[in-house]
Amino acid sequence: MNAVVNNSTDSLNSDPYNLRAEELAMEDCTIGVEVRRTWTEKEMVRAFDGRMFSGTPDGMFEDWNGALTCVQVVRVPLISGSSITDSQETLVLTILTKIVKSQQWLKASNFEPSDFIIFCWLPFSIPVEVAEHAENAMQLVREMDPRFSLRLRVPADSDSLFPAMFATNHCVEAHRKRSYEWSDVATYTGSDDLEGDEDDFCPWDITWAWDEDIVEELPVAEMDVTEEVVTPTDSVASLGWESWAEESSTEEWEAALRASDVVTKASSCTQDMVDVGESWSDPEVRGRLLHDDMG
Repeated sequence: MNAVVNNSTDSLNSDPYNLRAEELAMEDCTIGVEVRRTWTEKEMVRAFDGRMFSGTPDGMFEDWNGALTCVQVVRVPLISGSSITDSQETLVLTILTKIVKSQQWLKASNFEPSDFIIFCWLPFSIPVEVAEHAENAMQLVREMDPRFSLRLRVPADSDSLFPAMFATNHCVEAHRKRSYEWSDVATYTGSDDLEGDEDDFCPWDITWAWDEDIVEELPVAEMDVTEEVVTPTDSVASLGWESWAEESSTEEWEAALRASDVVTKASSCTQDMVDVGESWSDPEVRGRLLHDDMG
């Protein structure tokens, strides 16, 4: 029986069986939900550097409470007559691959769904052991990423979703090699990008005049006018203070004091320098001044 094709479906896979599978899955997921808005697969594609991110949901809808639900549809390649072990592994590997790819898409998008459904269409009814194994695997996934959930469904008309030759060339070993594993499932801890932006944000602004602002805001009583601030400028000190003082005249000494920003500081040392004037040649006076400045 041919699949019923919905030509208006905006899917990345135009295969008629796939289109029908996506359509029926969305109908199943929206039962009992008052849908406010829906998104198609093409509307949710995310690309980087010309490459499309894998894991784009086959559909997404929003209810009137604002909750988003993503739906990823997959037709599981199970073969009738396979062992329970092979069926368990095939189903779990299919689920893990869809989850890892969906996590990659979620990281690249700005959507925060309340539920991300991995919707598995089964070509026939499976043993209870296989279904329970898949549910247990999803429970382990939810411990790492609680956004995901699982739905296993057998269509009323399997021929509408599964062509006659579906999965006839399926091999568990080959399926294992091209699938993702448990180590590929990421742990979801919330909106990491948003928290990182908040940590990097600095509420203050550092300017080049920060020292001037501090001096202006300090009360006069709290300003430090110790002897250490009454030192010559860095350029003078770098030349060797004592040798410079010995070889300089009184005029050069006063000019150096005026060039510094601390000539008006209320320091007894500075006052003595201003008062001595031409007494600079007095060795006793000059020795006392040098001792006071240099400590």
